[in-house]
Amino acid sequence: MDEARETARPDPAALLKLAAGEGRGKLTIFLGAAPGVGKTYAMLAR
Repeated sequence: MDEARETARPDPAALLKLAAGEGRGKLTIFLGAAPGVGKTYAMLAR
């Protein structure tokens, strides 16, 4: 059973190579000083 589990796992080196080719992501932070100023609407509209 352990052998079957090991063969199903992807190669870690191949995963790192795949992730390195994707580039950087983008983080967007929505700030709002009060409830109801449109943070959720702005997030969903993107």
